[in-house]
Amino acid sequence: MDVDVAARLRQVRESRGISQYRLSKLSGVAASAINKVESGVTNPTVELMERLCSALGVTLSEFFSDEQPSSDRISRLTPEQRQALERFLETLERS
Repeated sequence: MDVDVAARLRQVRESRGISQYRLSKLSGVAASAINKVESGVTNPTVELMERLCSALGVTLSEFFSDEQPSSDRISRLTPEQRQALERFLETLERS
């Protein structure tokens, strides 16, 4: 498995309609650091990738898989929206 982290990060971010600035705010990672990763200037640490992937709504496994991350409606939700959906589904299960 040989993943171009810079290209994949840009592809996932853009597929969700998120700017580098917005990803910075969602992840707590400086926009300049995101730009450096996407430009291939620097290689991200695992911790940095975990923060970015979490903000993008994908797991590290999905990010690094040979298949492109899913672009269905659920995968485009923000982490907060996913949590709200999970709480909603839990209430349905209890009914």
